[in-house]
Amino acid sequence: MWTLPLAFLALRAALATVDRRLEEAARGLGAHPARAFMLVTLPRLWPAIEAAAFLCAVMSLNELPTALFLSTPAGRTLPTLIWPQLRYNLTPLVDAASGLLLLLTVGGLGLSGLLGSRRWRRGSDETPAARAARAAPNETDHGSLAVLVSRPA
Repeated sequence: MWTLPLAFLALRAALATVDRRLEEAARGLGAHPARAFMLVTLPRLWPAIEAAAFLCAVMSLNELPTALFLSTPAGRTLPTLIWPQLRYNLTPLVDAASGLLLLLTVGGLGLSGLLGSRRWRRGSDETPAARAARAAPNETDHGSLAVLVSRPA
C-alpha cells in the first residue's frame, strides 16, 4: 500500500511513451481489443511493470518501522521476524531468511529476463504486433497499417 505511488509513477511514465496508434492499427486489422492490448501494449509496458514490482519489493522490505507498528501477533511480516533475531541473538533463521530472499530475488530477475526475451518466447525476432497483423483476416489490403503495426516504437 505504501509503495503504490512508486508503481503508479513508473507505469504512468511508460504509458506516456506507448504509441496508441499501434493498438488502434492492430484493432483495425481485426484483433479483439483484449488481444490487441496483450500483443501490442503489454509487451511495451512489461519493463515498467517489472521495474515497479522491483521498486515496491525493495521499498516494502525497507519499511521496518511501519511494519513494526502495523504488525499483529497473528500476522507478522518477514522484517518483523528478522529484527528481534538481529537485536538479541543471531540464529540460523536470519541466515536462512536472507538466503531465501537472495534466492528469490536472483531467481525472479533471471526468470524476468528469460520471459522478456522475444527469442525464447517466440523463437524469432518477429514482434507480437507483426504476428497479430499477419494473423488478421486478409479481406482487404492493409498495406500501411501492417507496416505501422510491425514497426517497433
